[in-house]
Amino acid sequence: MKKKLLSLTFIILSICFVSASSFAQIAPGDSGSGTPVPPQPLAYHFTRNNGDGTCGGAAQIRLYYTTAPTVAPVLTQIYYNGEPLYTNLLPVTGDIAGYATNGYVSFCLPTANIPPAIKLTLTYVPGGSGQAAVEISGTD
Repeated sequence: MKKKLLSLTFIILSICFVSASSFAQIAPGDSGSGTPVPPQPLAYHFTRNNGDGTCGGAAQIRLYYTTAPTVAPVLTQIYYNGEPLYTNLLPVTGDIAGYATNGYVSFCLPTANIPPAIKLTLTYVPGGSGQAAVEISGTD
């Protein structure tokens, strides 16, 4: 009976370890190779853009940096006068591919309009493994 219990315990523990490594998700900004991504630079300025064609008619947020990020930041929320502008804004990953040409990281939003604002505050994850979300505020 002890052998069966010991065998069953071993099998269950083995399944737990295999499933944890097989179905584990990669954290944002982690390369998945076990090597963490170095900390990413923080944006110093942002602008909003309402559907000029860059994002196919959708609204756009542009984050400006002094040093180009190597990992795409993830926009998590936009606040307008201290309240969330969108109640169901899903995280939006920035497009860093055009940074060298444009000088900014672009976020195409799933909406067509960001109202003219007195003050907007953005929260975003810069992208480096272990970096916490940060805020940037401004009067666009």
